[in-house]
Amino acid sequence: MPGDTLRASCHPGTTVGVVAALSAEGRCLTAHYTQPGIIERLPSGTLLWIAGIGPELAMWAAHALIDAHCTALVSWGIAGALNPELSPGSVVVPSRVITASGAVYAVEPSWRQRIVDICHRWVPVVEGELICSDRVISTVTDKTALWRHSGATAVDMESAAVAAVAAEAGVPFLTIRAVADLADETLPAFLLRSLNPWGQPRIMPLAAGLLRCHLTDLGMLWQLSRHFRAARRALTVVATQLGAGFLAPEQHADC
Repeated sequence: MPGDTLRASCHPGTTVGVVAALSAEGRCLTAHYTQPGIIERLPSGTLLWIAGIGPELAMWAAHALIDAHCTALVSWGIAGALNPELSPGSVVVPSRVITASGAVYAVEPSWRQRIVDICHRWVPVVEGELICSDRVISTVTDKTALWRHSGATAVDMESAAVAAVAAEAGVPFLTIRAVADLADETLPAFLLRSLNPWGQPRIMPLAAGLLRCHLTDLGMLWQLSRHFRAARRALTVVATQLGAGFLAPEQHADC
């Protein structure tokens, strides 16, 4: 499992803090159970916080990691494709993160380049920009409109919040996201209502939604499940190849 095989490639004096929204995203980094809502120290020394979905929870987690003396922050997990050329499991390592209001955060460039140089040998790597939304972008119409408006490659809900905390603290920031839903896929509304903040199913709402859904929704759900697994496989490969410290810059590097 990745948590047992990661190489200790972090520079001395650097403590990496990773913010992931979903429990399933965190499991790509470690074989051990990670409890949502608290800091978990991985065997490598990297700190992981399973924050839950959304910018407010991500910001809370990022502040907690800074308070725990992290000297670099990573936003980690899945994203939705906006560019129709992206495929499931494509790994987005953006040069910039754009907020819903149009503010822009640049990732640490040399750190990002090291990540790209290694990852492209193992997984499809996409560069460009990532835009963050304060709500789930679930329909093809909304994805198309956001792509045309922003030019961003993909969308998530947490990276901009983590980037803002990193900028405030003066520490390097990076985001790594694997594509789980495509630009031409709509997320079923009942599925979104059936998940808790950490992406885990709530049995009763999910069962009720499945009973009421159409056959087309079931087919879409099956396809989304396949794509989510492809995204998780890509994240696991990335974690294994990058090593425990994500090739993070030294603590006092000029960023």
